[in-house]
Amino acid sequence: MGRPPRKKRSVSSWTTTALVCVSLLTGASAGVLASVSRPAVLDESGEITGSGRVVVLEPEKCVGKPLPLLAHIDIGPELQQGEWIIVLYRRDCRKCHELLERLEAESRLLGACERQVALVELSDYAVDSRAQRDVTSWALPGRLDPRRRWHAAAPTLLHVENGQVVAVSNGDGSVPGT
Repeated sequence: MGRPPRKKRSVSSWTTTALVCVSLLTGASAGVLASVSRPAVLDESGEITGSGRVVVLEPEKCVGKPLPLLAHIDIGPELQQGEWIIVLYRRDCRKCHELLERLEAESRLLGACERQVALVELSDYAVDSRAQRDVTSWALPGRLDPRRRWHAAAPTLLHVENGQVVAVSNGDGSVPGT
């Protein structure tokens, strides 16, 4: 004698409906997250386009043009006059700190020169301020608008003359424009 045949289980309409709803909600949530988390960009005029809180900077696209970032730096008006090396750096970046140490040593060795150095931190300003370097003796410290999170390759050096970007370097050892 064999076993009685098993009854086939059918998926209830309730289970099917629940699975469809969960799938739709998951897809809709992913779509909303994707649109909200899409980074904003800075256009040539300095306007931020896009709704994201993160602004992606592409300084290499600014060579030969006015630096649009100046409108978002607290020391921007000062950087529009004269010749500057602007260093975009992160507080938690080892390569950035090595570059800053080298620039500080060169500044102390050479003394005052035609080009001035401005340091603009890309880090989140909520980070412990005790970790910030005292640079006021050799460079001008600046801050980006804290209402946004700024993203760029770090370190990035921009050679700027009267607000125009002359050259950009990734901090690989060369100072742009030398």
